[in-house]
Amino acid sequence: CQYFTICGGCKLQHASLQFYKKYKQDLIADKIKLFSASTIINDLVIAPPHSRRRVQMEFAKKNDKVFMGFKQLNSHKIIDVNSCYIADTSLVSLF
Repeated sequence: CQYFTICGGCKLQHASLQFYKKYKQDLIADKIKLFSASTIINDLVIAPPHSRRRVQMEFAKKNDKVFMGFKQLNSHKIIDVNSCYIADTSLVSLF
């Protein structure tokens, strides 16, 4: 992704699929342990590229212009994007 180093949306995009699945499963297991519960965690279903239906877009109006994009990593600044590796193509067409 051309925005990977500046966009705040995909912090683990560079990770291997195996690492990503283990990382997410460990997050779930840690939360379950907080409640002293035990359960079997099934394999995660990973959404393929360009299939995410929910993204958090930011909007701002300056003078007579409206800006739409994602928040910059560790910032409130909106970065203008014209593509997104994870978002559904129907959402990307709105960019």
